[in-house]
Amino acid sequence: MKNDVVALLEERHALLRKLRTQLRGCARQEHARLLFRQYALALGAHIGAMSKVVYPTLTSLGWRDVQSDLLVGHAKLAHMLADLLRLKLEGSLFGECLADLLDATEHVTLRESDELLPLLGRLDMAQRVAMRLDAEPYLSRVNEVDPLLGLQITADWIEEARMLLVSRQASSVGRPFALETHAACASSP
Repeated sequence: MKNDVVALLEERHALLRKLRTQLRGCARQEHARLLFRQYALALGAHIGAMSKVVYPTLTSLGWRDVQSDLLVGHAKLAHMLADLLRLKLEGSLFGECLADLLDATEHVTLRESDELLPLLGRLDMAQRVAMRLDAEPYLSRVNEVDPLLGLQITADWIEEARMLLVSRQASSVGRPFALETHAACASSP
């Protein structure tokens, strides 16, 4: 097993896929709540690592090959997660928005696997290992037994997402944001 950022991101993709599958198949509400918290922490950590480590490092290395729609995809995931975090877990709108987030996450992580991971694989081993060390605090495994024990960094990211949502609401004056589907997810109180 490689000890670089590519292997770390592949592990994270696998974790997000596993949690997505479990969430879609979950019948018990109390278990679904715990799974959602775990998924939110894992996705928040992934988005944080991408925005605070992977993309800035690639930019500092002079890479211009990163597709801008991948950057936009991560920004949209952050907005969708922030919107979802403010909804009540029991509402039907929550279920619809969660389904949209799960689909969008799947789409973005597949694109990462197809486009970004090969790009990262072209870096030399020292750069990939250094990037892993920088990203690891964000991507440390979310405790699968008790998702409430997530890293402080992840909790900070979720707070940052909420702040982003508040500032976006103030500047958008009623114009909701969502991935192309279920615009009501973003505009619901």
